[in-house]
Amino acid sequence: MLIVLVGVLAVLGLLAVAGLVRHRALLRAPGSFPGIAVTGRGRPRRVIGRYDERVLVFNGFMPAGPLAWRGERWALQMDRVPDAAPEGQTVLDVRGGSEPVRLTVDEADAGALRAWCEAGPSQAAQLWWRSDGSTPRTRR
Repeated sequence: MLIVLVGVLAVLGLLAVAGLVRHRALLRAPGSFPGIAVTGRGRPRRVIGRYDERVLVFNGFMPAGPLAWRGERWALQMDRVPDAAPEGQTVLDVRGGSEPVRLTVDEADAGALRAWCEAGPSQAAQLWWRSDGSTPRTRR
């Protein structure tokens, strides 16, 4: 019985360490930031946000946190909510993803996120599809 208990505790300890390593790796990646997201369901959730050249993603904060939200850069619209956050924080209304989300982040992260969104490609930069399914480059 004691051996089983020790084995279970060892497995739980290894899972906790793996979760902490994953958490730190996510936060150290370029374009990553911690925040609190409130989706349409209304329950605040701690998330780790990541953005790259085309997408903004929120993952769950804890070790095996699932994908919480996703939005394509060209479709996003971010608006600052004035006087809604505590000192040093900013609240952003983010629309254009899987569902509207209200995000609370540090002021510096909010500035970087809004600059990333505004500097993205315009709708005019998207591919133009023809009715036959070809693009201007593939049409013969």
